[in-house]
Amino acid sequence: MPLCPKEHRSPKNSRALAATSALVLLAAFLAACMPGRATAQDCKLTDKVTGKTFRVFEIMGYRNIPDLGTHCVESLKIWYAHEFWPEGAPSRKDFDLGLPDRDLVERVGRRAPEFGDITVLDIEHWPVGDATMADAAVDNHITVLDWFRKSAPQDHAVGYYSMLPIRNYWGAVRGKDDPKYQSWQAQNDRLERLADEVDIVFPSIYTFYEDQEGWLDYAKAQIDESRRLAPDKPVYVFLWPEYHPSNDERAGEPIEAGYWRVQLDFLREHADGVVIWTIDTTKAIDFADIPPWWAETERFIDDGFECEGCS
Repeated sequence: MPLCPKEHRSPKNSRALAATSALVLLAAFLAACMPGRATAQDCKLTDKVTGKTFRVFEIMGYRNIPDLGTHCVESLKIWYAHEFWPEGAPSRKDFDLGLPDRDLVERVGRRAPEFGDITVLDIEHWPVGDATMADAAVDNHITVLDWFRKSAPQDHAVGYYSMLPIRNYWGAVRGKDDPKYQSWQAQNDRLERLADEVDIVFPSIYTFYEDQEGWLDYAKAQIDESRRLAPDKPVYVFLWPEYHPSNDERAGEPIEAGYWRVQLDFLREHADGVVIWTIDTTKAIDFADIPPWWAETERFIDDGFECEGCS
């Protein structure tokens, strides 16, 4: 995931055939017998007060993640740019508008059903925020969506991480009457064609500062813009349980449980779901050793929702 700019400053022979067949059968047996993580079809969370459905997803890299179906936490698949540019995606600074290999995109579409009913694409280097290049960048994003859909199931939902709306903390927190807020909206207006094409909006609303009121203003603005651009589509917010690396003093520290709960409660009211994302370095951490924010997530789900079909 990107760093946000500071303002203060990812047979030939029968034996071979027999061995391959045995491995396939073993894999199928293990998949059938071992508990997996929850999928979209396994369960449903219904708000105890409003009756609204709310989805909780995870894209976490911890070791030994257990079956989270007891809390209806669904695994979500994100395909990063390196899947489409195996030799390395261009840098954002390059303003490169080259398309990826179509075969690679269609391959991702064919594999999509393996991971549930939703796919997130993460291609961040096309300059959607640049006034002179936004149209071409949007064309690229739509082209990739078209290629993906050529091979994915018709009912498979797909969206882009953080493209809608453009992530902008300092413009968002100023309020709708401020010129910087309005300039940010004008940037987002250039993405209207992309908003029409995606099935889901995945805004990124990470935690840059300890200022909870600032985060709430920022989150509300990002979600409001998501609704404005795509009024009839679900909004699933990406949330990271650590302070963003752009915070020099708190970078990488876990969000305090109370602050995390404030964020989750806000999203319960304003969004349709939350995607809990962690950076690849968490692969070195055992799930049992993660900080208190996870226990708070479980309480959030237990306190606020009825869970239908939970394991």
